[in-house]
Amino acid sequence: YDIQKRKQELMKELHEKLQCLDNPDCEIEKEPNSILVRYDKAKNEFIIINEDGTEEQVTYGEILTDGEWGVLYHLDKKTVPRNTIKKYLIEQTKRQLRHELDLQIIFSEKSGIANKISKGQLGNQFKSRVQAYENYHAALEEERLEDRVGVWAEKMVKNIFKKMIYDHGVGLVVSDVDIFEDIEHKIDFIIKRAQHKRGVRVEEIQDAQDIGIQITANGNKGVHKRKRRQISNVLEKQEVFELVDDIALVFLSSKKISPAINEWEDRGRPPGGPDKILSEDTIEKIFKQVLEGLLPPEEIENYWMQRKNSL
Repeated sequence: YDIQKRKQELMKELHEKLQCLDNPDCEIEKEPNSILVRYDKAKNEFIIINEDGTEEQVTYGEILTDGEWGVLYHLDKKTVPRNTIKKYLIEQTKRQLRHELDLQIIFSEKSGIANKISKGQLGNQFKSRVQAYENYHAALEEERLEDRVGVWAEKMVKNIFKKMIYDHGVGLVVSDVDIFEDIEHKIDFIIKRAQHKRGVRVEEIQDAQDIGIQITANGNKGVHKRKRRQISNVLEKQEVFELVDDIALVFLSSKKISPAINEWEDRGRPPGGPDKILSEDTIEKIFKQVLEGLLPPEEIENYWMQRKNSL
C-alpha cells in the first residue's frame, strides 16, 4: 500500500511539473545535486554548467539515460526546448516508477513462493527463486546494485543502444523490463526494429520481432551452460511469448567492463555513464555482438555506419 501511494505521488509530481512547464511564471524546482543544462540553439548543443563554472557538452541521449547512474539534470526552461524537458521529466518518472514496481514485485513474489513452499505446494528447489528476489531487494535497499559487474554490464549495453537511438537516429526500439521478467524470464531488456516516418518520428514496424536480451559478464563456462539451460527452460513456457518472440544470451568480457567502471568512478561519476569510457572499437563489438544472429549482417552494419557517420 505504501509503495502504491508513493507511485501515486510520483505521478502527481510529474503532472505538477508538466503544468509548470507550460506556465511562463513557474520555475521547476531544482533537485539536490542536479546538474544545470542549457541549450545553445546556434550550435545545437546541450551544455552543462559545472560547479566551478566550467562548461562542457552533453548529448540528448546522455540527458535521458544518465538517471540510470544516479546523475540528475536540471534543464534550463529559458533555453532548453520544451519537448526535451518534457521527455526528460517523463523518463525520470518512469525510472522511479519502475523502481517502486520492482519493490512491489519483490514483496509479492517472495511471500507468494514462500507460502506455497510452506504448504507443500512447491518443492524446496524453488527456494533459489526466493533467494534471487531477496538478493535483488538487498541490492536495492543498500544501493549496492552498482557493485555487481553483471548489472553494470546490462545497464551499459542498454544505454549504448538507447543513446544510439536518441543521438544517432538508429532504427531500433529498446524497452525496459521489470524485475519479474529479469528473474523469471531471464530478460534484461527488449530490442525491436523501428522505422522512421515524417522526419524524427519513430514508429514500430508491425511485423518486427521482439527479442529479449540477457547479458552476462561472467566468464565461467559453467555459468554460461547454466544460463543457456535457464533460457531453454523459459522458452519452453508459452507465457514468455506474450512478451518476446525469442531470447538472446550475450556474453561480455568483464575485462572490458570493469576497467571502464573503475575509471568512471575515479573521475567522480561524470555525465555519460561508464559506457562513455569504452573505446569505439569496444562499443562496436558490443553492438554487433548483441545483434548478431538477430538481424542480417548487412542491416547491422548499416545501423553501425549510421551511428559512425553522425558522430
